[in-house]
Amino acid sequence: MRRILGYTLAMALFLGVHTQKAEAVEFKFAGTFINVFSGYDALNLAKSGEGGIENGNSNSGFDVTQRLQLRMDAIMSEALSATLVIRAPNRSTWGNSPVSSNNANNLVVGSSNDNQIYLVQSYLQWIIPGTDTRVRMGQHREDFPGMMAGSNNSAIMTESPAAGIYTYTPVNDTLGVNLSWRRLGTGKNASNNNDTFTSTGYYADMFSLMLPMNFSDAGMKANLYGAYAIAGENFESTVGRTTIGEIGESSSANGDFTYIVNSKAFNTTNTILRLMGKNTVWVGLNLQYNPLPPMTIYADVLYGNGGGGKWDNGDTSNGGGQLDFDAWVFDGALAYRTDFGTPRLFGWYGTGDSYNDLIEKGRSGIMPSIGSGWGYGDGLDTAFFSKHQHTLAPRSLVLSPAGTWGIGLGMIGIPLAEKLTLSGAVAYVQGTNERSIWTKQYEAAGATDSLDKLHFNPRYMSSSDSMTELSLSTRYEIYRNFTVGTGVNYLIANVDNDLYAYDGENGFRGTVSFQWDF
Repeated sequence: MRRILGYTLAMALFLGVHTQKAEAVEFKFAGTFINVFSGYDALNLAKSGEGGIENGNSNSGFDVTQRLQLRMDAIMSEALSATLVIRAPNRSTWGNSPVSSNNANNLVVGSSNDNQIYLVQSYLQWIIPGTDTRVRMGQHREDFPGMMAGSNNSAIMTESPAAGIYTYTPVNDTLGVNLSWRRLGTGKNASNNNDTFTSTGYYADMFSLMLPMNFSDAGMKANLYGAYAIAGENFESTVGRTTIGEIGESSSANGDFTYIVNSKAFNTTNTILRLMGKNTVWVGLNLQYNPLPPMTIYADVLYGNGGGGKWDNGDTSNGGGQLDFDAWVFDGALAYRTDFGTPRLFGWYGTGDSYNDLIEKGRSGIMPSIGSGWGYGDGLDTAFFSKHQHTLAPRSLVLSPAGTWGIGLGMIGIPLAEKLTLSGAVAYVQGTNERSIWTKQYEAAGATDSLDKLHFNPRYMSSSDSMTELSLSTRYEIYRNFTVGTGVNYLIANVDNDLYAYDGENGFRGTVSFQWDF
C-alpha cells in the first residue's frame, strides 16, 4: 500500500513541476482524514451467541478506526479534466493485522477491503465540442436522488462507485437531462467456477434517465427518473440469492442462519445485485418545495419491478424457484428553519411481503436495490438505517426503508455555544412483512417448540415487530475545517416473542470522531 501511495504522490509532484506552457495542466489536491472511536453493544438487536445478523466482527465491543481520503484533479480547462480519489486505506481498525505480503501493494478497484488502497473515483470529464453536454467516463459516483434522505441518498443506490459513462445536458434554466450507463459487475461462470469471461452474457448493466427540474420562481425542485438493470443470461450472483429457511433445523451462530427469508440476500454488503433479478425497472419522482422561506417540504415516490431472480424454495430444478418483485417506497419530511435550530417531522412507508405472494407465488414486495443508503435526513444520525455507514462507526443495520414504515421527529443544529451545535431525533420503525409468513410455515412444519423457530432479524421484521431509536449528536469546530463530533444511539426493540426462538434486545452505539478536511 505504501509503495502504491508513494508512486501516486511522486507522479503528481513530477507532473506538477514539469509543466511546459501557460496552458498546461493545473493540479488541485484535497483530502479528508477521519478518526472514529466507537463503542457498541447488541447493535444487531439479537442476543449475543443466539443468532442474529453479522454486524462487524462481534455483537459488542470498542473499535478505533481511521481513513485518509485523497483527491487529485488534473484540469486542462473547463472543458477537459480528470479526477482521482483514493482511500488509504478504506477502513483501518487499530490493532488489526495488515493485509498479507501477497496483497500489500494491491490497488483494490471498487472494493472496501480493510488496509488496502481503495479506488473511490477515477474518471475523465469533458464537454462535447459545440454543445453544453458534459461527459464523465470511468469509475465514479452517480447517486440516485432522494430529497427526504438528503445528499442524494435513495432506496436504490448510493455511496456506490461504478464504472460507466454519464452525460448531463442543460436544456434551459429549468430542465436538464442526465443519461448514464453503468457496468455493475460481472458474474463468474457457475459451471466451471472460474473468473474467466470468454463469452457473452456474464455481465450486469444499468441504464438510467434523469430529468432534474428547478422551478426557482415557485420555490420548487423536482426530479423524474427511471432506471433499467439487466443481467446477462449467464450471470449468477450466488450471494444475492434468497433462501427459505427450513423450519426445525437448528440455526448456527456464524452468520449463516435459517431465516424464513434469509435477509443477507436482501441487504448483504458484498453483492452487486441485491435480489435485483435478471431484469429490473425503477421509476421515481422527488420533490422539494419551499412554500415559505423558512419552511421546506420533501417528498419521494419510488416504484420497483423486477423478474427472474432466484431463491431456494425447495424446487431443485433449474437451481430453485423464480422470484419476482413489485414494490413501492414513499417518504416525506417537513422542516422549518429557525435561529434556534431546524425541527424536522419525517415519515416513510415501504411495502413488504405477504404469505400468499411470497410463499405461494414467488412474488416479493421488498424494493430491489443495488447499494441503498437511506436515513432520516441530513444532520440526523441513525444506527438503524445506513445513511451514515460511509463513516467509520460500526455499520448500520438496515440499508433501505423496504419492508418497514415509520415516523419520527428531529431537531437539527441547535446552537449551544460558539461553533458548537446539537442535533437529535426519535423515530419509530415497524415491519410491513405479513406475520403469517412465519406462523403458517410453523404450522405446516409442526414447529411448536421455541427452539424450532427462527431468530429475530431486524433486516426483515414482521408487522408485529417494532423498534424505537433515540439519537443525539454534537459537532464542534476546533479549528477551521477541523471538527470533533459525538454521537449516541439507543435502539429499543419490541419483538413478537411468539415468532422467534430468541427475542431481540436493546442496542447501543456511542462514537467520538475527529475529521480534518483540507
